[in-house]
Amino acid sequence: MVFDGDKCELAEILVLAALQPLSGETNLVVNDLRLCLPDSRIDSSREALQRITGQKVFTRNNLLIHADVKTVRAIDETVGSFRKAKSEGLFSYSAALNGIISLGGKDGIARLYTSEGQINRSADVKISGTLALITHINKALAVEIGKTVQPHIIMDAIERGDYLIPGSGFNFTKIFFDCREKWWSDIRSAVGKQWQPFADEIGEILVVGGSAHLVINKLPSDRYKVPEQPQFFDLLGLI
Repeated sequence: MVFDGDKCELAEILVLAALQPLSGETNLVVNDLRLCLPDSRIDSSREALQRITGQKVFTRNNLLIHADVKTVRAIDETVGSFRKAKSEGLFSYSAALNGIISLGGKDGIARLYTSEGQINRSADVKISGTLALITHINKALAVEIGKTVQPHIIMDAIERGDYLIPGSGFNFTKIFFDCREKWWSDIRSAVGKQWQPFADEIGEILVVGGSAHLVINKLPSDRYKVPEQPQFFDLLGLI
């Protein structure tokens, strides 16, 4: 559902599952809940997130939890990454335009930031996420073994690093690397085309998100960087 549906519509159950009271307690008050959106200007997305506010009572792992969410604030994806990168001095050319490429599951986004942290909206690029990579792999699997496989099975095999399909034992290592090449090449092409007018102004590009580790050895130059804990980098920047 997370891949096929609208994550904003699913946000209430996803966020409640993530809320963690202090050890030994069952009550939790959240004064300022910060959540990322691809574009925080979309009214329907912000309104969906507002349904999280208020008092909620739910059971998680056999524990009855009383949560009170005072406010929900929608922040553009990659804003946290830029703030964290700048505060940690990860951008060698802090006065230039610097980019963030966020590789997610269903999709991702690439953005350019001014030295003051303003998003250059004309440079925004919506890019394909891991699901597109899985689609490429599934097309190849249909040819090789005569059937497609559930996306989560492929993603688990990639995460394990054995590239084996349970049951059949088929090893799709070569398929993965070939498909990753096409997937990453398509992303770079889309970003390069949109960012071409700003090419002379761009300093460095940070690659973050849950799929950043898949391309860490495919970065075209030392101007591209993958930080530590790329999956959580954007969230940690919201602190």
